[in-house]
Amino acid sequence: MTDEDPHVIWSAACERAKYHVKISHFEVQGEVAIEMARELLGVAHRLHGVACPACAGLGERCYPSTAGWRGGIGGMALTDDVCDLCWGTGRTDRTGLNLRALTNQKRTK
Repeated sequence: MTDEDPHVIWSAACERAKYHVKISHFEVQGEVAIEMARELLGVAHRLHGVACPACAGLGERCYPSTAGWRGGIGGMALTDDVCDLCWGTGRTDRTGLNLRALTNQKRTK
């Protein structure tokens, strides 16, 4: 078995999750558990061959902000938000609701 073997990749991701989240401290480690579940989902998408190339199957990305008025670097700030390619699904075969299109439409009654 090589490092490219899906079973090895999945087992390693499960071991990382097991190591980082102790069930006896779940209330304290809730955010860690959520992050590890996201990582496992991303690994599952990659192994299935449907992972979004922009977010690697996680459904969210880190975006730089604070660009200068000419488009150059103006500061140093990073923001985590929903992936603008898969719109949160982490998949190439199924996208979520395009939030840009949604925010550009007026609500109707």
